[in-house]
Amino acid sequence: MKSFQRKWEGLEITIITVIVLLLLLLAYLNWAIATLALIIVVAAYLVNYNTLHNRRRLAREQFSAMMKNVTQASNFALQNLPMGDCSC
Repeated sequence: MKSFQRKWEGLEITIITVIVLLLLLLAYLNWAIATLALIIVVAAYLVNYNTLHNRRRLAREQFSAMMKNVTQASNFALQNLPMGDCSC
């Protein structure tokens, strides 16, 4: 998971760099449109960041709940093992 996250961070930096360069070129040509484009890009980035953050939080909560259920099931199974004398 960590290597995927590192690759994504590298890709994210590359994408942001390309967008900034394109915005600078657009600002050189037409500053009004560049300002509007900057607002749209920042808004899209913030929405995407918020969505990813919420998905990761929900995934952590789901894994925690699954781990709790597995622990409860294993404790239940251990407590209900038949314990008796073997008179073989």
